[in-house]
Amino acid sequence: VETLLTDAGFTISKTGKTNTTAKTSIINKSEIPENITTSIQALIGYGEVSKSTSTEPTVDITIILGKDYK
Repeated sequence: VETLLTDAGFTISKTGKTNTTAKTSIINKSEIPENITTSIQALIGYGEVSKSTSTEPTVDITIILGKDYK
């Protein structure tokens, strides 16, 4: 996914691990337009888009890959 997003022109600020989750999530943590989050969803082919208040102002979008991502 990191390569897909980078090749599409997105900047990845960091990657990491979290608890295992069933479904992929794309979390909009700032005022990124909906067409951008929809583009990310289409690019990776998975993910439910949601909005959240950012605790990290330098992060616009967080993607959590779930077991549904293959």
